[in-house]
Amino acid sequence: MHDEPHFDVQEWTVQKMIRLLLAAVLLAGCATSATPSPMVQVSPPWVAAERAEYTILVAGQAQGSIIFTVMPKEDGFLIGTEATMGSVKTMTQTRVDKTLQPIGDTSQLTGAGKADYTLMKVYDRGKLSFQARTADGDKAVTISYPADTWDNDQLLMSVRSLPLAEGYSVSVTIFAGTTAPIKTTIKVVGKEEVTVPAGTYTAYKVEFDFGQSKHSAWYDVNRPYHMVKYERPEGPQAMVLTKVGTP
Repeated sequence: MHDEPHFDVQEWTVQKMIRLLLAAVLLAGCATSATPSPMVQVSPPWVAAERAEYTILVAGQAQGSIIFTVMPKEDGFLIGTEATMGSVKTMTQTRVDKTLQPIGDTSQLTGAGKADYTLMKVYDRGKLSFQARTADGDKAVTISYPADTWDNDQLLMSVRSLPLAEGYSVSVTIFAGTTAPIKTTIKVVGKEEVTVPAGTYTAYKVEFDFGQSKHSAWYDVNRPYHMVKYERPEGPQAMVLTKVGTP
């Protein structure tokens, strides 16, 4: 990393539970130095607009909901999320090109009082610009990023574009609400039958290794490879698929 000032939007966030689940990574203390890597090879499965609804579980109890949307565009895709827990809502919009390289991302937390924020990221030819609007004022910083970078808000949907199979593994660099890159290994560790409110699926179990934390997700083995379930050990917290349709 260079000597840019440290930047972490979560310094202002008291409602971390919803953001951590949506982020799918632990931002504090689990970043490692990123080294340049080749662009990840993908085959996006989306030919039409898609909407997938999930229930958020905390200790096995329903505590909220999250909706993922994917909209095909002429130059790529728009990946969106809308997560709600009580009065707190997090919304994200991530623009990616046809190879799923990130172009821009906007995330917004509302309903948390002084912890509300808007974070904007712009990816442009190896330079990543952060701009945050918070109750404590605005902050901005620009850093460099490697070729294998994905924005954190696209991670869970973008995995569906990978050639998942037993034994498959790939590494990507993730940027979330902090300028510290998180080198992440995505690995298929098995195939399981998974039952969720939306039905029973044969799914690849995928492990996300963030260095100091590991999360798991299950993806349908059949196209378009919906994410069926997601778990993170901290909490514990999970989300399970309840419905798939169109926006």
